[in-house]
Amino acid sequence: MSTLRLLVLLLTMTPVFSSAQHAPPHRDLQGHFVRARLLAQLPTDSDTASVYFEHPVGATRFPDGTIAVADGLAPAIRFFDAQGAFLRSVGREGEGPGEFATLNWMGRCGTGTVTVWDFSLLRFTTVTATGEIRGQGRLEDIWEIPRPPAILSCSRAGHTALLLRLSGERIRGRDISVLTAPLYLVSSRGVATLIDEAAPVIEWINDERIYRPVSMTTQFAVSDSRLYVSRSDSAQIRIYDLNGHLEEVLTLDLVRRAPTDGHVRRNAEERTAFISDRAGRSRFVDRYMTLPRPAYLPYHNGIHLDAAGHLWVLLSFPGDPTTSLRAFTLRGDVIGDVLVPTDLRILELGDDYILGTIEDAATLEPRVVLYGFELPDRFVDRAGDLSG
Repeated sequence: MSTLRLLVLLLTMTPVFSSAQHAPPHRDLQGHFVRARLLAQLPTDSDTASVYFEHPVGATRFPDGTIAVADGLAPAIRFFDAQGAFLRSVGREGEGPGEFATLNWMGRCGTGTVTVWDFSLLRFTTVTATGEIRGQGRLEDIWEIPRPPAILSCSRAGHTALLLRLSGERIRGRDISVLTAPLYLVSSRGVATLIDEAAPVIEWINDERIYRPVSMTTQFAVSDSRLYVSRSDSAQIRIYDLNGHLEEVLTLDLVRRAPTDGHVRRNAEERTAFISDRAGRSRFVDRYMTLPRPAYLPYHNGIHLDAAGHLWVLLSFPGDPTTSLRAFTLRGDVIGDVLVPTDLRILELGDDYILGTIEDAATLEPRVVLYGFELPDRFVDRAGDLSG
């Protein structure tokens, strides 16, 4: 990998932050508790000799079961069938039509297509479920925003939320600074609305000049009708309409807990997941373990919306043995929990499935996994309260 590509990736990686603090994930909450089961692992064992991932940055599952995965370092979009067998690869390294340089995001911004964001080329590409490239366009020709985005979220109707690249502004403290960036909401017609001019992105240790372990960030997700925004150091979710007007502030019942060495170590491993050199990763992790850490993990590790617009909060943090998600009504009532029996980074949450990544312990290569879950009728009935 070239030095330039490595630098670009370091600057664009979405930080992995501390999760919600909560009751033990194995607790049966009010009888609404579901365990997810493994449905597929990508690539399959028969495909690993010819297909592998370097740094998956997005994944989605289409209604026919086809799964698309965007690899930031390949760079390409790979398609698999419902059982996980490899079908085709779209794109190659380059700057021409149908080519990519550094992908760092993919989302379902249409019903039958995926959209990928190329950080290096400042270009969006739309691809169908069958691998046909529908269009490519440079950012400057699509939206009027002051800087390119670093983190994105979109809805099936084409509305997009964007947290821009760090602009250098900091909310300064004596020992710790909070780096910020503007948060925008862009309508399906391309009209950009500023939501927050200084959304917190990450904490910075001033004397070390390095990111603080398991620090806070701004989390957001957009549906076909609303934008949900939260700071992970708060139990509140701010809900906006698509014109950028604040509709409601939802306060969730979440409990904080202290970070463990396992959380900090896993946080360091996530930051170095793209480094294949074991010795290099080990040196970084050892150094990271000595850095000042917060007294508590943030309240959550992310918010997600399924295809129906239901709100889910990621309670677990990398370093926990399992992945735990909790669904809430817009009144803040708990609907129920879904537990995945492994620690994974979520790429997409569906109505009855979760797509995420895990790391192969032997090869250090990432694998994409598909987990399914079935919600009891009473869980599904109450979930209707979420769609508002």
